[in-house]
Order: sequence, then C-alpha cells, then structure tokens
Amino acid sequence: MTVRLLELSGERVIDTSPAQVFAMLIEPARQLEWNSLYLSATLSPPGDIAEGSVMTGRFKGAGRATVTFTDIVPGSSFTHVSRLLIAGLVPLGGFRHRYDVCPAGNGALVRQTVHVELNRLGQLLRGVIASGFTKRLPESFDELARYAASPHRNK
Repeated sequence: MTVRLLELSGERVIDTSPAQVFAMLIEPARQLEWNSLYLSATLSPPGDIAEGSVMTGRFKGAGRATVTFTDIVPGSSFTHVSRLLIAGLVPLGGFRHRYDVCPAGNGALVRQTVHVELNRLGQLLRGVIASGFTKRLPESFDELARYAASPHRNK
C-alpha cells in the first residue's frame, strides 16, 4: 500500500514567556481553556506529562481520539501522536502534531508542524484535509495569543 504524506507548519510569536506558553500547549486542562477544538480531555496516568502519557478526549471535527505524548523536551517541544479519523470512527491515516517553543525577544516563538501519513481514503480526501489544517493552524495561534494576553491564563 502506498502511503502519501501531508505536512503543514506555521509559526507565531506569542507575547508571553516560553515556559508559560509551553504549559498552555502541553497541559490538556489548559488546552480546554483556550483551544476551541478541545471538547473534553483526560490524562492517563494523571499527574505530570511524560513520554508515553495518553490523553483521551473529544475533539471538534474528530470525535473521540486517543493521543500519545512523545518526543518531550521539557519547556521546549513535544509531539502528539494519534490516528486521523473522520467523526472518531473512520481512519484516514497516522497523525503527528509537533509543537516547538523557543525564546523570541520578550516572548516565545511557537512552531506547529502537522504530519499525516494518509491511507487510501485519506488520499482521496487530501485536499479537504490539507484545507482544514491550513485554516486551523492560524486560528489556533490566534486563540493561543488571545488566551496568553488574558488575565485568566495565570490560574
């Protein structure tokens, strides 16, 4: 079976310290506060996120999903690994979403890279999938920037 790759990335400077931005990105409870795609999320095992931690939840447009944390460099980067599904049921391929955070002036440069290995059905829907991610990356940066600037972020 031939696998087709789809990779999209984007970056933005967020006006908050890299440590605070990293916490906003990696902690599922914080994602629920600012990321409109997160409808519910729980972490297993509970506690600090480590290599192999698993987040399960419901996500707008994807339904239920299980996400594994990999490639964690505390304060700097991590990757979500999952399957790309339609409505949480029909697989389209493997999904990796990497977050990188580094200092940039008085803020943090955040880079998101989405890497999808599309199966045959995913290949048929490649344009729709690419369009969705192309639209979503800037929206997620906007949501993160608004949250970082809000007084509620320091809970």
